[in-house]
Amino acid sequence: MSLREKFAWVALITIVFGVCTYVGAIVLGHQRVIGYRQVPWTAAAVMIAIIVLPLAIRAFLALRLPRGALTAQDELERLFELKATRIAFFGLAAGLVVSTFFIIHAPATPLDIANGVLAITVVAYLIKFGAEIRYHRRGF
Repeated sequence: MSLREKFAWVALITIVFGVCTYVGAIVLGHQRVIGYRQVPWTAAAVMIAIIVLPLAIRAFLALRLPRGALTAQDELERLFELKATRIAFFGLAAGLVVSTFFIIHAPATPLDIANGVLAITVVAYLIKFGAEIRYHRRGF
């Protein structure tokens, strides 16, 4: 498994963990297990974790595999990243078109709109990293 594939796995797992934590806080807020005042704090903690945790794991992997970290990204890895980004962009664009329809025709609060846009962005990143891992696994 190449170092770039490991980086994609780290990003995919941290995003899934962060989204599950955030959605869990929203569900618990709706069920009044925790107050709504704790949801923004949970969102801030999740954002910090999504930023700090992958950086720490990437630093650990780079220290553990210094030769792989120092090599430049070759053409095949760059192509994998570009193809995955292209697929994710189409998913993002389709999600934004669908969400625009719902924003116009369905009554929603600003928090619902923000959560919808966040969900679309997260799905686009999951598509990107999933496709990147798939390309690394298949080799083309």
